[in-house]
Amino acid sequence: MPIEVIRHISNDSPVDDNLLIETLERNRERIRTIANMSLTVSGIMISSSIAFVLFAEEKGIGGPLLSAVFGLAMVLFFIAASLSLISSTLRRSYVISTRSQFIVDLLSLYYSELRFLRVSFVPLFIGFLTITAGMIAFLLKR
Repeated sequence: MPIEVIRHISNDSPVDDNLLIETLERNRERIRTIANMSLTVSGIMISSSIAFVLFAEEKGIGGPLLSAVFGLAMVLFFIAASLSLISSTLRRSYVISTRSQFIVDLLSLYYSELRFLRVSFVPLFIGFLTITAGMIAFLLKR
């Protein structure tokens, strides 16, 4: 859920800065949790792809196309894992001068993390599709 800071005048009391900072930090924590899950799933899928390729090569089934499909899936999972890691790291330093600037910087960091996490799901999803296609090709080739 994107968050936008709006400066307006109303009869209601404005949102307290501490509440805004706390909300942003909770949302960033959710992003890091999802990034960790994506990293874990990617690592598991890389390991299982390697195991399946080694099994197929040992038994002499599937051929080079199957190895190429699973190799492509491993690359996609690696890209997804890398983007998940990038989404959780600080990429620039901030100079905190005012409370409002701190909130703006925190919001900018939140959007950056969210963008990387969303992008990381593209290769993860394509990797799952590639694995599925490889398994279907393996089953039909038997």
